[in-house]
Amino acid sequence: MGQATISGRLQKTRSDSWKAQALVARYVGGMVEAGRRAQAESLVHAMQTNPGEASATALACIEVGATPERLTWLDEALRAGRLPDFVIEELGRRSKWLESASEDEFLDLVQVMATGGPIACSAALDLFVARYQQPRERALSLLELLLSALAPASTHGMTDYHWELGAKMLVDGGMAARAAELAVLALMRERGSNDFAWNVLHHASECDASGAFQAVARGLEAPGHGGRILVAFWYHRVAFAWPANDVLAWVGDDERRGRAAAGIVRVRSEELPEVLRELIWRFGPQSSVAREIMVRMGSTDGMVPSLADHVREQLDRARHWIDDPDPPIAAFAKKLVDDLEKQYEQHAAYEEDERRRFGT
Repeated sequence: MGQATISGRLQKTRSDSWKAQALVARYVGGMVEAGRRAQAESLVHAMQTNPGEASATALACIEVGATPERLTWLDEALRAGRLPDFVIEELGRRSKWLESASEDEFLDLVQVMATGGPIACSAALDLFVARYQQPRERALSLLELLLSALAPASTHGMTDYHWELGAKMLVDGGMAARAAELAVLALMRERGSNDFAWNVLHHASECDASGAFQAVARGLEAPGHGGRILVAFWYHRVAFAWPANDVLAWVGDDERRGRAAAGIVRVRSEELPEVLRELIWRFGPQSSVAREIMVRMGSTDGMVPSLADHVREQLDRARHWIDDPDPPIAAFAKKLVDDLEKQYEQHAAYEEDERRRFGT
C-alpha cells in the first residue's frame, strides 16, 4: 500500500474516524513486524507532509518508534491542535514507543502536552509515570505542572491512580507541602472518589506535617470550598497527626477556626488530644468550640454496625477525663458524659427494638 493508496483510504472515510486512522497506523506496524522497517519509516516520513493525515501519522509514529524528527513533528502537530483527543489518549496509553527518546526530547513532548487541556495533561502524566520513579529538576517541575492542571479536573480511573503516583513522587522529591496543597485542591472536586487525594495528603503529612497542615488550613479558608473540605474530614476514617503548635497558632482566638480545628482532630484513645485540650482551655467548656468537639465525638466517620457501641466506646473515653486536674477539662468531660449517656440510651433502646422486631 503506497502513500497515494493510504490517502485514498482516508478520503473515503470520515476524517475523524478513529478506525480509519488506526487501520493505516496498524498497517505501518505490520510492515515493521514483517521486516520492512525502512519502507515503513519512509511512508511515515511522507505522511508527515500532509496535514490532513496528522492523526494517522501520529498513530503510525507509535508503531515505528520515536526519533528526533518525529518528535519535532509531533510537537508541532500538538501545538497546532491537529490531533484529536482519541489520538492524544493513545499517545499516552502506549508508552514504549518513547523508550528510545532522550530525556530532553521526552520532556519537550511532555511540556507541549502540559499546555493542552485535561486529556492532553492526562496522557502526558501516563507517559511520565511509566518512565520515572524518582524525577529530578526539570522533570519534577513538569510533573508539578501536570498535577496542578489535573487536580481540579473531573478525572477518574487510571488518571486518578497515576495522579496519586505522581504526587507521591513530588513528596519524595522534597515537595511535600506542594503535594499536600494539590491534594487539598483535588479534595474540592464536587464529584467522584477522592481516595487518591487522601492517600497523597497522608503521605505528605508523614514527610512534612507542618507544611501539609498549612495546606489544609488554606483549604479550610477557601471561599466556596472550605465547608466541603471540613465535611470531607468529618467522614475520613484515617486520623492525621497534625502538629499541635501549628494548629493552635492558626486558630488563635478565632472561634470559627477553633470549630474547624475540632473537626479535623480525632479522638482515638483514652487521652484527650493536646489540640482539643488547649481549645477547651482557650475558649471554655461552654463554648461553641467545646460543643463542636462533643458533636464530633458523638458522630461516626462513616457506617458502623452499631451506633450504641460507637457511643459507648466514646463514653468510656470521656469518663476518664471527669477527674482531670484541670477544671475546664473536667467540666467539659462532665457535660460530654451526660450528653453521651443520653445518646447511648436512645441508640441502645432503638437497636434493641430492632432486634425484637426483625431478629437482627
